[in-house]
Parts: sequence; C-alpha cells; structure tokens
Amino acid sequence: QSKNFKPQMVATKELLSSFNSETLKEICWYRKIQLEEEANKKDIIKKLVKDANNAGIKHLINLLKRTDLVTMSNALHFETKGKTKSALGQKISEYMEKDISATLDKTLPAESLKEILTKSLEVDPDEIPEDKAELVEFMADEIDSIGLEVLLSSLPLTTLRTMCDNRKLKVESESKQKLIDSLIYDVNYKPPPPKKVKISKKKPKIQKGITKEDLHQWYYRDDLAHYCEKHKLKVSGKKKELINRIIEYLDGKNKQGKRGKKRKSSGILGSGRKTKKLKLSKKDSDSSSESSE
Repeated sequence: QSKNFKPQMVATKELLSSFNSETLKEICWYRKIQLEEEANKKDIIKKLVKDANNAGIKHLINLLKRTDLVTMSNALHFETKGKTKSALGQKISEYMEKDISATLDKTLPAESLKEILTKSLEVDPDEIPEDKAELVEFMADEIDSIGLEVLLSSLPLTTLRTMCDNRKLKVESESKQKLIDSLIYDVNYKPPPPKKVKISKKKPKIQKGITKEDLHQWYYRDDLAHYCEKHKLKVSGKKKELINRIIEYLDGKNKQGKRGKKRKSSGILGSGRKTKKLKLSKKDSDSSSESSE
C-alpha cells in the first residue's frame, strides 16, 4: 500500500453483521446488554448498534464546550437558564439518540461542525467536506466510529482475536489497539521491519558520536569498565549498563566523571526531602492499563 493510502472505516452495523449470533451474544455479555431468550441475530445487532451510537454520542457531548451545548439547546427550544453543562448534555444526548444526523443538521451551523471536527475530534481539515449535508454525514460517521471503538475496547483480547480471524484479518500483534484498528478499518497489520543497524568497518575511538552498537561490537566488557574507571564512572553492572553509562557521559547527561561521586547532603534540602507523588484518577489508571496491552 502507498504512503497516501487512507483506509475507510467500517460502519458498526456492517461489521457486526459479519459475525454469528454466538459472537454477538458474547459482545452483549461484555457490554452488559440484556437480551430476550428468543432474540434473533437482527435484534441483537439492533441493540449493539444502539449501544455503540449512544457511546459515541456521549463521547462527543463530553468534548463539546458549554457554548456549543447552549447553541444546540436553543435550536431545540430547550431551557438553558441555570442549567449545568452536564444537564444540557444529558438532554441533548437523549434527543440525539433518536436521529443523530437530523439533530446535528438542526442544531449546529456548518462552521461549528467544522470547528468540532478539527479541534475536538482532531480530524484533518483537508478531509472535511464543505457541503453542509455532507458535513453532517461526515460527523455522524465519526460518531459511529467512536462508538464502535468504545464497544470494541470493552472486549478482551481473545474475543478481538477471534473477531479478526472471522474477518480473515491477519494481525501480527498482541496489542489490543492494533486488533481494534484492524477491525474498524478492515485492514491487516504487520509490524514494520526492524531498522538495519550500521556497524563501523574499523574499530572507532570511544568519543562523542559513537553508537551503542559499535561499543557492543568492538569492545569487551573489561575495555568498557577500564574506560569507566579512567573517567570516574561506576564500573559495576553488565556490559549493556556500562555502554548506556558511557553514552550518557559522552552526551553530557552523566556528569559524575567530572565531579566525582556525589555525597549525600545533610542539609535541610538534602536527600531526605520527599518528592511529591502524583495520583492517577481511576480513569487515567484504566486508560494506562489498556495502552499497556
């Protein structure tokens, strides 16, 4: 594929329709969606599409400024005086769930839609259409893809892998996000080849600019330890640690060689002062654990 290739997002309904009822029921279980015992595939898809749309709408509403919500509320003749952003958002969300495109067309001018797309959703301005009708549909598609991503993000790695296999998508990664992207854009994923490491043909001097690869290739651990001792650097550790220490020293990041060993300060602002520990909110903690997957 060329560098300019831009994959098209798969619509939520289209993607869900490609799976069997058992897979869809499994998704419903993870999304905590109640199903009737005799629910058929069509009914299940309808509930999942609604769930995804609502998730996309909620995400969009959270991104909007209060002024945007007031503009939308006025167009829908909702009372805004004394209403909080949360209350306005809840009211608009309920209305938008009935018909996303119609609500966007009725409540927001073209310029506001463009601003939301570029600033809140970070869409490339060159991709945004000028025509109002096309602009509305473009925004609706963005909401759909956001909702789909929220839905897929709630599924475990094993389920996502099965879904990719069912779609005959080859994803050479255990990253949850890579699996989700492959499903949303209906594309295979193969990690880029590792960069070729250039090794010097002749043994280089240990000086600024030398690479870690050359240090590893041309010097024994004892050679590196001798260099560290000569420049008053720590000589303990494995070969890899010595290499990192030397590179930092040559780059000016490790000044220990010039000043000698650091002494623990006994002053008021010495080593006994505690550093401030940052607290992660539950939301931040959850998102960081997801990215690690």
